[in-house]
Amino acid sequence: MVNSNANAIGIIFPNSYDNLVPELAGDRLMASIPFAGRYRIIDFLLSSLANCGISNIAIVVRENYHSLMDHLGSGRAWDLLRKNGGLSIFPPYAEKNMKVYSGRVEALESILPYLKSKKEKYVIMMDANIAVDFDFNAMLAEHIESGADVTVAYTEQEIPAELIRAGSHGDMYYTLKLDDGRVRRIFMNSEMCGKQNLSMNIYIMDREALIDKIHEVGFSYDGIILNAGAYTHTSIALADAIAAVKAPVVEVHISNTARREAFRHVSYLTAVCRGVIMGFGLKSYELALLALINEK
Repeated sequence: MVNSNANAIGIIFPNSYDNLVPELAGDRLMASIPFAGRYRIIDFLLSSLANCGISNIAIVVRENYHSLMDHLGSGRAWDLLRKNGGLSIFPPYAEKNMKVYSGRVEALESILPYLKSKKEKYVIMMDANIAVDFDFNAMLAEHIESGADVTVAYTEQEIPAELIRAGSHGDMYYTLKLDDGRVRRIFMNSEMCGKQNLSMNIYIMDREALIDKIHEVGFSYDGIILNAGAYTHTSIALADAIAAVKAPVVEVHISNTARREAFRHVSYLTAVCRGVIMGFGLKSYELALLALINEK
């Protein structure tokens, strides 16, 4: 391993895009899907981070994480078995403030004590749905030189059909409009043809700025719009979490789940939500927002 100590910590969200491969991620998460027999998808990111001297890495898991924890062990394979730093895995309810999160911001909020305890200046955040040998040091140097608040990695390519299908089931992917290296607009679940600037969901921020932003967002809501994707039909834990919040929750689905596979006709969430909107594509979110506004 490289001995250089990059001034950054890594945070991995291993459950992102589980819906891309439901046949493989039914009992495990995206990050632990096997690759070439002995490896897992997450190995690419862990190796890239370790080879760039990033030895303080957090993995914030949500569901179906036992196979991932068995694979990672103590992190020795990546030289991450250390007294200070190394590999930290955060499952839901492992600590008082941790819960089953529904998005990356909630995941980050649940590990705020961890973020505050670190001394590194930067945070590198990423999903675990890509197999890539990534130079995080080069990206970090570019971020520092640019003076940007946030730096995002992207690739120029056509949007894969699998990603578009996953987007129609509730997952989010992002394309970028760039101007002289700056992001001017972000498009959610675009279906435009031809090469696009497709986000790799790898981001760099100043650690203190990230902590400030999490506090700024806060977690007191007048209402919640939730598209839980496949967890709608499988997660009793998520239903319990919705029942525990005081704010009204609107369950949203881009497609009409009643016209899809039989297992999608069952929702564990409907009984604890204020209402349900489905079948109107991305406009479903707008309709849900209007419903919450009219509730006030």
